[in-house]
Amino acid sequence: TIATGQTLNVGTTGTTSPLNVFGLITGTNGLTISSGSSSLQAVTAAGLITANLGITITTGQTLNVGTSGITSTLNIFGPSNHSGIAKFTGIGNVAAISSTLYVAPSSTAISGALNYYFTHLAQPITTGATTGSAYTLYIADAPSGTITTPYSLFVAAGLSLVQALNVNGLLSANLGITIATGQTLNVGTTGTTS
Repeated sequence: TIATGQTLNVGTTGTTSPLNVFGLITGTNGLTISSGSSSLQAVTAAGLITANLGITITTGQTLNVGTSGITSTLNIFGPSNHSGIAKFTGIGNVAAISSTLYVAPSSTAISGALNYYFTHLAQPITTGATTGSAYTLYIADAPSGTITTPYSLFVAAGLSLVQALNVNGLLSANLGITIATGQTLNVGTTGTTS
């Protein structure tokens, strides 16, 4: 028993005096490790864990935020770099804000003649060759089930700009198509059957 207000020191200097605890450590007012490396087999925190210099998860291991349900939030107030696969397996929802992937950029002050990007997919860089196809963004299909109007892609409002468009199925333009002055609309490329 260490008297209240007193200190337990393991060694007085250097780094060669270990303290091995083969049980539970309870820090009623916190636990401070001023320097050096610490190895913990398991940590259960009923409160907040603060890592001033960051957290590194060993290669091949997992960081879990919650174990089930959809109420365990991970907040990141800065850039998030993913060097592997990012997988989202949530369910659909009747509210957009609760969808599996919801992107809502903060209010941005714009000015001048600058371009602003809110969601950007960079060109994938590849090497070698393939006789198959490659996709920067691939949508497998519209939602399955008994749905009156299922869409694979729906742009609710605003202008859309596509540099080149190939349509293998039916193209429906409910409000018509406008061809820019000086440009041509081709229906078929040869023959008389288009």
